[in-house]
This record gives sequence, structure tokens and C-alpha cells, in this order.
Amino acid sequence: MKSRLIFTIISLMSLISGAWAAAGDPTAIPLAVGNYLTTSTAVATGSINTNDGGNLGSIQNGATATFTLNNAEAQDMVLTFLTGNNNNSSPRVTVTMNDDTQDFFTKTVDIENTGAWTPVTLHAFDLGSVPAGTVKLKFAFTNTSSYVGNLGSIGLYSKTAVDVVPGNITLSNGVYQTARVENAGNVGYVSNGAMASYIVNNSTAGMATLSMGLYHYGDGTINVVVQDATTGNIEITKNITINSSVCQGLDTPTDFELGEMTAGLKIIKMKFSTSADYLCNYKNVSLAVTPSSWKDIAIDLRNEQLGTDANNPNNKYLTIDANNAYTYTDADPDPYNAYLTSTKYNGNQHGYVSFKAKVPVLTGIYKITLGTCAYGSGTGYVKNADESSTLTIIDENGQEQTSFNQNTGACYHNNTTNNVVSVWYEAENDETITVVCGNYTPYFAIEKVNAVPELKYAVTYAKGDGVEGTVPGVEFMWKCFG
Repeated sequence: MKSRLIFTIISLMSLISGAWAAAGDPTAIPLAVGNYLTTSTAVATGSINTNDGGNLGSIQNGATATFTLNNAEAQDMVLTFLTGNNNNSSPRVTVTMNDDTQDFFTKTVDIENTGAWTPVTLHAFDLGSVPAGTVKLKFAFTNTSSYVGNLGSIGLYSKTAVDVVPGNITLSNGVYQTARVENAGNVGYVSNGAMASYIVNNSTAGMATLSMGLYHYGDGTINVVVQDATTGNIEITKNITINSSVCQGLDTPTDFELGEMTAGLKIIKMKFSTSADYLCNYKNVSLAVTPSSWKDIAIDLRNEQLGTDANNPNNKYLTIDANNAYTYTDADPDPYNAYLTSTKYNGNQHGYVSFKAKVPVLTGIYKITLGTCAYGSGTGYVKNADESSTLTIIDENGQEQTSFNQNTGACYHNNTTNNVVSVWYEAENDETITVVCGNYTPYFAIEKVNAVPELKYAVTYAKGDGVEGTVPGVEFMWKCFG
């Protein structure tokens, strides 16, 4: 059985209690600018080692807030803050940090409309190494209307100091809306529209599992979103169905598989929905990750990896080790990352003839890229393991297809960047797929991605009676929704 590597938790200021939790002894930047920020600049000075915090309210368009800090030594740090907004006028805040010589961090984020001005949306960023000495942290607010929103609970943390809590998400360290933290680490009477946010630091990529004890009030869902704090990318969006069968009691946690998560600093957001007055109580929340066996594959097949003997099949098992080194063997190493077959090696320009790749994939979305060739048949397919059925793929225009064209009239060796064709396949379960290529394949890659291309639709033009001019060819337009 695979081991489950546990996330470590970066402590937050509780929105409910207004006090810092003791775990990891996190500290906040003092905010000495009062309850309202209406001037163009507000400045506060102080040490990052004080247990203080605050909230800036009624922030106007064009306002800025700058805090001058004294960092005792260079260290890896994390920045967190909350925002709130109650309109849809595109409010944003740009955060900048500098050491009087240069900006070493800058990020612009949208201030989400949560239906209230109270700061409840959590933002977190891995700052990397923050230099020793005087550091300035600046918030600049913009909007298309007068007011931007509220800002609160600014925290600046040393990663070394806070990455010490294994596994359990401490409920008193969360950020909550329309829910209350009760005794014994229990979030009580969670109603429709309630939200909770946490920060976790994941040390390894793999399959993430959320575990929580639940007390059932009514049926509904918990929408769980995992966002990478460095890139801002949404890695997981998962709806968990809540009913009496999955609620085993607060002291008997239920596991929910969320999906694949990369390593690094993450924001975990949960939004609760129910048609009843209340959905649930919950406690004993933890996150775990099982390292996956999946590794992205990229092979330049012009380099004789499968051999060159024209009298024997060119078939090899591919395994990729922990250091991403590739090994090609004749015998099945169990498990393998791919089984590669061909009928002939065709030299250092066109690669292998009748190339196939049998690849065990996990649940998720995969981008498959092949080098193109101007010679021979170029039709390729994605099939199941024994090639008894053809699977549906997505092309670069977001269109569903059952085959792809590998002969674009251009050869891969002439331009290894542009002369490729890519398709996307979504695996609903762990399975093995077979990529069946055209006559010549000089390059093969398959990588796990977060999404398929957005859907476009084809527009064709035809001249009517009495109309003169040149008819354009097929054009692709973005499909509009809503």
C-alpha cells in the first residue's frame, strides 16, 4: 500500500476569534492606520515579530497602503491577506515588496465579490527568500467606481517557522463566513453559502484526499477548490455530495478523493450549498497526498531509443525513475510508464515507422503531442489498451474528434517547435490507452494538464445571388456561453 505523505499547515489569523493560534507561533504585520483608509498613502512601521493585526475598511480607488518592516535575517516567507467586496466593478489590489533597491515581488489580484464587505477571501503567496533589513510592503487599490473593498489580516510568515503542523487542518486557523467555530475544533451550523479557506504547504505531487468528520443536518454539496499560491492556477475543482450516508459522525472522518495536486503552497477553499437551513457540522479536517506513479513523457524518437535492427521488432518498455532518467528494456519491469512499439527505424530525420505507445494513465486530462511528417499516411488514433475501440479526443479548437492528422505537409526535423500536432484526452478512470501514430513518428510526448482547449466553432462563408468578391476560408471563433 502506498504511503500517504501529509500536508503541513501554515497558520492563519482566525476571522472569527481575531486572535493568532499558537501553532508555529505565526506573527502579523501591525496595521497602525486606523479603521478607514481614504488618503492616498498610509504608512505603518514596526517589527514582524509582534502579534498584532487589523482591518482597512472603505478603501477608495487610487488609495495605497505602505508598511515598512524590519526583517532580522534573509528567510523564505509567505504573505497572506483577506479581501472583501460587495460590487462587480472590477476592484483589484496590486501587492509589491521591495528593499529600497528593487521590487522583488509584485502581484495583482481581483477582489472577489462575496456579497459583503467583510474581508473573507483568502490570498496567499510564496515570496521565496525575503532579504534582511528594511522591507516595504505596498498595497495599491484600483476600481472603476469609488470604493474598492476592505483589506484585513495581513500576515507575513517564515516558512521554516510555520511548516510544522502535520496533517490536520486546525479549525481555529481557518477563515470562515456564515459558519461559527465551536468548542473541540468543531465548525458548527454550516449554512447555505458558507465558506472556509485554509493554506497548506504540499511537499510532493500526487493524489490529494480530504478527510473530515461530518454531522448531517441536510443534503447538499461542498465545492472544494485547490489553487496554487505561486501561479494562481486552479488545480482542482471538486463537488462533494453530502447526505446521511457520508456523514458518519464528527469523530468518524470520511475520506474524499479530490484529484491530482502538484507540490507547493496551496489555498484550499470550501463553499457549502444546501436547500435546507443547515448542511452540516464538521471537524477533524486533514489533507493527505499519495504520490502518483504518473510521470510526463517526452521522447525525440530520431535518436535510436528503440534500436535500429530492421530484422527485429523495435519494441521497448519505458520506465522513468525518481530523477527523471529514462530506461528502455525488453522485459516488462512492472510497473512501466509506457510500452513503445514500431516496425522499423527510419533514420535521424523521420524516427520510427508505425509507432505506437501504450501508456497507463491516471484519472485526469492528458495532452498528447506528436512530431509531424510530410511522408506517408498521417492518420493517428487514441485507442484503449487492446486497440479494440477508438477513444474520443479533443483537438486544438476544442472540437471532439476520433482521429488526428500527423501529416501536415511539414517535417519535424525542419522545425521542432512548430511542426507538431497535439490532441487532448480525458481519462475518467485509471486506465491504459494506446496512441496509434501515422507512418513516421519523430517525436512523442504525453503530459498531464489541467484543462482541454476552449471550444471554438467553425464559420464558413458563401456568396449569395448577385454577390461578388472573394469567399474567405473556414475561420474559427470562440464559442460564447451565457
